[in-house]
Amino acid sequence: MKSVKLIIYGQVQGVGFRYWVRGKFRELGITGEVWNNDDGTVGVEFQSKMEGSDPSIKLIGLLRQGSPLARVKKVVIL
Repeated sequence: MKSVKLIIYGQVQGVGFRYWVRGKFRELGITGEVWNNDDGTVGVEFQSKMEGSDPSIKLIGLLRQGSPLARVKKVVIL
């Protein structure tokens, strides 16, 4: 397992984005954390198998789209 950290930029605070991400964690069976940063971004960290049909690939795609009320400008993988 590999730990993956991301920073999500855009209008992602105050729109239920963290709750939406936690719901995606549950749907995809991923263990992770999500938090607001002081600069208006959201941080995400989760565990990835990085092999086979890894659900984290789907998660990253969903994060790039964002929740219905969010406006994601960019996702940076650290």
